[in-house]
Amino acid sequence: MKLLARAYALAPQERSVALLYAEAKLRKGAAAEAAALLEPFAASESDVAFLDTFADALLQCGQLDRSRTILEKLLKEKNEGIVRLFDLADAYASADQDLKSVEILQVLKRRLFADKKIVEFTTQLEYARRQTSGIHPRPGILGSVLQRTEPRIAILRSADPVV
Repeated sequence: MKLLARAYALAPQERSVALLYAEAKLRKGAAAEAAALLEPFAASESDVAFLDTFADALLQCGQLDRSRTILEKLLKEKNEGIVRLFDLADAYASADQDLKSVEILQVLKRRLFADKKIVEFTTQLEYARRQTSGIHPRPGILGSVLQRTEPRIAILRSADPVV
């Protein structure tokens, strides 16, 4: 970390140095600092690794709407960021922003179904259902998404009160 901090101090205008330092900050739990390091480069960036790291930093420091903008751009332009969008839906749900969580899941459902990745979508939903069932049941979120999902994933509906 010290080496990266020194490299950044010597060349703060270098995007690759800032990205490496920001990734290290993220691993240490300093998401706000990581986002601040990447902010100067964000407007002109199109690199997937950079945008994913920046979106992750924003997500972890609670700037969910900014993270969403970046992740939706990644999904639309590069078909990337799918796993991070599931994380964002979970973050919105945890922040009691259920409507935004459902919107993200609907975007993911449309994209993954269009790409014939139905199993990937249902697997992620099942994982999310399991994560929330024992901790903090949120019957509205996944239930409303599943109600709007084609019968092909009806197997996910169960007697579990979360779904």
